[in-house]
Amino acid sequence: MRTALVGTLNERLFRHRDEIHRIVTEHHATAPRVFGSVARGDASSSSDVDVLVDFTPEAGLLDEIGLRLALTDLLHVDVDVVASDSLRGEFRERVLREAIPI
Repeated sequence: MRTALVGTLNERLFRHRDEIHRIVTEHHATAPRVFGSVARGDASSSSDVDVLVDFTPEAGLLDEIGLRLALTDLLHVDVDVVASDSLRGEFRERVLREAIPI
């Protein structure tokens, strides 16, 4: 089940890659990367998709919220958006190590 689920999520990410990049750009962000259970290949039926982005200086809170909502709508799964500059310490190192560009 996990392999099928991860495959399905990865297929959706690949199939919608161009749209994801367009949405990310519209919300003043760049460099979308997936991390967490989907990137590690151990997602379950309750997993969300964790997306790491670099927000530009023009970005605000509404961009972050709008990006999360737009990606959730596109992918039909809960999406958590994390700003790369918000990460600290060992968690930052782990996320950056496992992050896969979309």
